[in-house]
Amino acid sequence: MKAMKIGLIAMSGVRAWDTELLELALSMPGFVERNELIAQLPSLGLLTLAGCTPASDEISYS
Repeated sequence: MKAMKIGLIAMSGVRAWDTELLELALSMPGFVERNELIAQLPSLGLLTLAGCTPASDEISYS
């Protein structure tokens, strides 16, 4: 089996599409600051996938 190159890209952040949610939840004090802090953390799901891939595959995480 040929080795693969796999790119794992973390897509983080809060995306709200509901107008009511935008008005209520996203206006809470500290919400934006917490979101920025959480966005800096690594994606555990992607890191788990990376750990389950064969060692012969090349993985990049960003």
